[in-house]
This record gives sequence, C-alpha cells and structure tokens, in this order.
Amino acid sequence: MCVLTHMLCTMSSSSRHRIAVTADHPLVAEAIGAALADRGVESVEVAWPTSRTAPTGRPERLSLEQAADPGVGLAAGLMVIDVNRVDRLHDAIATMRVKIPWVVLVDAEAAPVWHSLYGHGAAAVVPTTSTLDEVESLLTKAAAGEVLVAEEQQPHGVGVRRRATRRRAEAEKKMAKMTPREHEVLTLLWTGESVRTIATHLRVGEATVRSQVKTVLRKLDVNSQLAAVAVLNATRTPFRSSGSEGARSQFYACAPPRISAKS
Repeated sequence: MCVLTHMLCTMSSSSRHRIAVTADHPLVAEAIGAALADRGVESVEVAWPTSRTAPTGRPERLSLEQAADPGVGLAAGLMVIDVNRVDRLHDAIATMRVKIPWVVLVDAEAAPVWHSLYGHGAAAVVPTTSTLDEVESLLTKAAAGEVLVAEEQQPHGVGVRRRATRRRAEAEKKMAKMTPREHEVLTLLWTGESVRTIATHLRVGEATVRSQVKTVLRKLDVNSQLAAVAVLNATRTPFRSSGSEGARSQFYACAPPRISAKS
C-alpha cells in the first residue's frame, strides 16, 4: 500500500472532480485522501461497510447511505482492497451499490475475482502495481463519464451477464404490472397449457381466460403468447458459470416443455 500512496502523491492537480475514496483499511483510505488533497484533488472518504474504526485525520467521512445521495456530488470512486479474503470481496460489491464509476485497485490478478468485480459494476479493475499514469487516466475518464473498459474487453462472460441482467430487470418491471391472476395465467401458458385447460383449472370460462391473455399481452407490450412466455422466461433464467477457471459463462433457458397451438 505504500507504493500506492506514493503513486497518488505524485498525481497532477488538473482534476476538479470530487472523488470518493475507500479501502478495507481506514488508514489506507485516509492516506490516499490526504495525498489527493495535497495535489488539489477534492476527495471524501467513504466508510468501508464493515469498518468499526473511527477516522483519525479526515474531517469528513460518509456512510454508504450518505454516499449514495446524488446531492453529495461524487463523480467517481477509488477503492483499494485485499480481495484474497472473501469477506473483503463481498464488502467491495456492497460498496459498489453507490452508483458511481468505481476504479478498483486490487492486489490479486486472479481472473474469477476480476470477473466478479466487473460483473457487479466496477468501471475498471487494475492491480495495485499499476502506473501513476494509468490510475490518473482512469480516474479522470471515470469522473468525466467515459467508458473505461468496454464490455467486449472485460473478462469473458461479464458482458453476457450484464446484458442478461438488464433483460431480466426489464422483464421484471413489466411483470410487476400484472395482477396475481394474470401472472397465474401466464405461468400456465409457460408450462404449455391451452386456454381450454387453463379455464378448467381456474374454473372460469374460456372467454375470461382469453380476455386475461389479451390483458397480459398488452401489459407486457408483446403481440403473441410465445413472446409473453419469453418475458416470463427471462425472469427465470439463472446465470451459470462453467469451466475450471470460470472463463466460460452462459445462460441456460428454462424453456417451457411446449407452447400449445390451441387457443
């Protein structure tokens, strides 16, 4: 960590953005914040999720809840962690719930660790051996809202996971518009049941079921039962990684056994 602190002490004072600084050891965060301040970079320390140590030299320290407030005006964040400990990795993921671009400096180069950090929203993950120019460039670009590492350049599978996560979130948002009965009808369609069978199961008329299906299609903004089933399917598609190094990641579809052609 001494190397990192020395590196930050030599940063230029060109940045005028407010940077969040956090580390799994409070003394490291304080040292980095002081180094940034010496170079004219405004920063604020964000408390580590599990830290119980009171700050000793920083005039301001934010909780995660406070840091998440857009009014605080954080443009980017710098996080330093020892990811060789699983609990620290969990804390890092919790910290990234503060929705700013995080540059994460780690002392491990294990692919699964980087994969996990990128998968949970890190803008860039670099080793603590990175050069001054690299770190300064990343922070400046992050604060300016630039994309630091394109999805296709991230560890294999991360982009796939993010896209699937977005699809799932969109599907869940649409599903939230439905009533419990409409959800039940859609689930029965998902299993391949016909309208007649659904009507019998629910003890209602077929016309009632057809009306409910039309309402489901409208709320999900789709034009067919198959498309509606695909929306439900998106909410039930877990992410699975395979391979000894976790290099390959894929989604397996919980596809319904059949879609009835009967109406």
